[in-house]
Amino acid sequence: MNKALVRDARELKEFISSYVEREFKDILEGMVHPSRFIQSFLITLQNEPLLLQVDRQDLVLALRKAALAGLMPDGQEGAIVVYQRRDRTPKAEWIPMTRGLIKAAFESGAITNFWSHIVYKGDKFIVQLGDEEKIIHERNFESSRQEPIAAYAIATLRSGALARYVMSWDQIMRHRDASRSANAEGSPWRKWPEEMALKTVVRQLLLKRIPPVSQAQSRLGAALAYDDSVPSDDPVLTAPEALAQHVIEEGIPIEPDMPEEPEPVPAAAAEHRSKLDDIFR
Repeated sequence: MNKALVRDARELKEFISSYVEREFKDILEGMVHPSRFIQSFLITLQNEPLLLQVDRQDLVLALRKAALAGLMPDGQEGAIVVYQRRDRTPKAEWIPMTRGLIKAAFESGAITNFWSHIVYKGDKFIVQLGDEEKIIHERNFESSRQEPIAAYAIATLRSGALARYVMSWDQIMRHRDASRSANAEGSPWRKWPEEMALKTVVRQLLLKRIPPVSQAQSRLGAALAYDDSVPSDDPVLTAPEALAQHVIEEGIPIEPDMPEEPEPVPAAAAEHRSKLDDIFR
C-alpha cells in the first residue's frame, strides 16, 4: 500500500506539474512562477492525501479557480477541500481564505489598507453610525477571550475613504449554518471557526462596500466568485488515519523542478505581500 501511494503521488505530481506549466502559464504571468504555484499545491497534497483519490479533472478545475484569482493553494491564501458527492465519490473544491481575499483586493487596486478583527466578550466595542461612522475597539487582555461576540473589517479605498462592515456573532453563525456541511467532521468551520468568521465579514465588506472596479474581469472578482454559503448535503471528507500516516512516512515528493533563475516578483506584488504579512503577523 505504501508503494502504491508513493507511485500515485508521483504520477499526480507529474500530471499537475505538466498541466500547470502548459495551461496556467498565461494566467499566472506577472503574479507567480508556475513552479511556485505547483510547489504550494504539492505541500497541500502532503497535508490532504485524499486529493490522491479525487478525479483529476475536478482537481484541475479547483486549481484553475485558484490561478484565476491569483492565489496560492497553500492553505493560507486558499485551500482545496475534499467533499463527498451524493454518489459517495470524492470531489475537490477550491475555497479562498481570508488572506487570499485581502490579497486579491490589494492587487485589484480597490483598496490601499485593510484591518479585520474578532471582538471578544469583555472588549470595549462601539459602532458609531450616522453622519460620522466610526468603530472603536479596545482589546481587554485581562479577559480569557474565549467568547467571540462580533467581527468586523475596515478597508481604505483608493479615494482615501474608509469602508466598514460589522457582523454580530449570531449573524456569522447564521451564515455558517447556511454553509455546506458546516458541522461535518473536517469542515473548515470546525477546524478554523475564527478564521472562517473573519473570512465571512471580509467577504461581505468586499462584496457590499467596495465600489466595483471591473470585478467581473479582475482577480478579485474570481476570488469572490466562490460562495461557500450554498447549502449541501455533501460532508467534508478527512483522510483515514492510516492513509495519512502512510503518506507522511513514505514521503510525497513536494519539490517541483524549479527554474535556475526564478522570475522576479513584481514590485507591486511584493509590496502587497509585505502589507499582508503585517496584517496577519
